[in-house]
Amino acid sequence: MTRRKADYVTGFGDENTGSDGTPVGINIRLQPLYQDKPHVNSTYVHYPNRSFTDSLESYQYGAEKEVLILQRNKRPPTQAVVMNFLKELSVADIAAYRNKIFRILRKAGIEAVVSIELTRTRPKTGKPNNRVHFHFATDDKGSGKRSNEELRNLFKKACRDSGLGNKEFRIVCETKNEGDWYFHYFTKYDSVSKEKYKNDGGYRNKENNGDWKKVLLFRQGLRLNKFYQIGKWFKKSKAQLWKEIQSMMRAKAKAEA
Repeated sequence: MTRRKADYVTGFGDENTGSDGTPVGINIRLQPLYQDKPHVNSTYVHYPNRSFTDSLESYQYGAEKEVLILQRNKRPPTQAVVMNFLKELSVADIAAYRNKIFRILRKAGIEAVVSIELTRTRPKTGKPNNRVHFHFATDDKGSGKRSNEELRNLFKKACRDSGLGNKEFRIVCETKNEGDWYFHYFTKYDSVSKEKYKNDGGYRNKENNGDWKKVLLFRQGLRLNKFYQIGKWFKKSKAQLWKEIQSMMRAKAKAEA
């Protein structure tokens, strides 16, 4: 994969760049994709302006919003696929592999909602790294009624066809039938109180915050989205679904006032 100059840090000056501006030398390393000390609370005043990289609070707000939209869509995913990249990547590499893999899966008839996350620890050192993984939530229709093994083989082939070697990725695929399992998948809550979080719009479960504060945030300005979809997963646009949810929540608040 071709990497941009911005993907590297040398720790030295311009004398360590080639004639084309590309860093050279043995001290080159990838810039961290993660924030060392992310803000806990959002720096924005208005919710619509919040991004997934602004703060842990804005990350959680956006993740919960995505789950509500998934619930409102009334197409519960039944299969989970995790695609782990086993090597550190630049943001340009991530975008290139993502585009190729998604294109291959789309041509194979896959329909899914996808979330990208940073892999939290490096084996043995326990330190953050530049490895990422994708969570795919799909169903029997979206996966073409394939078994878990068939689905896993399809994803493996997509990775290989994108240019990844056999030892540069790992695929895990399993059936999920325990209700809204994707709530933890996307928000990182450990548990959900059904009394506090309902399918009709609900609101944040403030009593079971789970492990979401351990989530690594991407650096700002990388131009990576948090969520993607492959194929036509949503029955309506996400904007329309969100408007319906807001209307329901306003009606509920009015009735309880």
